[in-house]
Amino acid sequence: MEITKKYVSALNEIEKKQMFEMYSLSYNLGGQQLWFSNPEELFKIYPCFVTFGNQYLVVYAMYQFKTKFNKISLVCHNGSEEGKELSIKLRMALVNTPGWILEAADKVSWLLRKKGANIIESYDSIVDALDIVDNPNDTIEMNPNFDKEDKLSYQYIRIYNDTINNKIYNSKETLFGTLPCKYEDQSKTNCERICNLLGGKKITNKKSIRKNKKSIRKNKKSIRKNKRKYKSKKIYRK
Repeated sequence: MEITKKYVSALNEIEKKQMFEMYSLSYNLGGQQLWFSNPEELFKIYPCFVTFGNQYLVVYAMYQFKTKFNKISLVCHNGSEEGKELSIKLRMALVNTPGWILEAADKVSWLLRKKGANIIESYDSIVDALDIVDNPNDTIEMNPNFDKEDKLSYQYIRIYNDTINNKIYNSKETLFGTLPCKYEDQSKTNCERICNLLGGKKITNKKSIRKNKKSIRKNKKSIRKNKRKYKSKKIYRK
């Protein structure tokens, strides 16, 4: 089946609501935390997605940009047996395509391993693919006893220190993917960046870029103003 790339901007509000319900259903079935509470939050971060043909109300995957890969972040289905089956087929099709990676744990990791999905094996290749080199708040610990034939085995532990919320997350993962892409070579369709992301938004022209930069400057100005206000209040209380 052919993988197709879609823009959220082409969807109507009913379709967006249905896709958000698919996201909620998929992650509730998997016992995973929901990171988004409404369609607006979801589609602000992920303005584009991939599916099979025009079946985005059956299955779809959303992704983020790494330097050398598109990293699959969400894979959602409509809860039907067809949707569940297609969600694995979509993962397989993507990780076997140059320029795509997927971190998978538990049942999904085992299903992909059984189907022969390629694993990115070395520590250096993993941290390079995930863009976590020299990041003390995002590290991995390799499992020296990793056995891809063992259902319960895992390749590494991902440790993320959320300094903003003062939380540490640990997850047992395996990284699937093939070759990285040189995204400057737009002649290769599979390596083309079809969504230009800046601050979680799709930037389609120079006017949008100028508008986004203006918004960033405005936010910085507001932060400086609040800092001065807070400082003056501290002085007053003294």
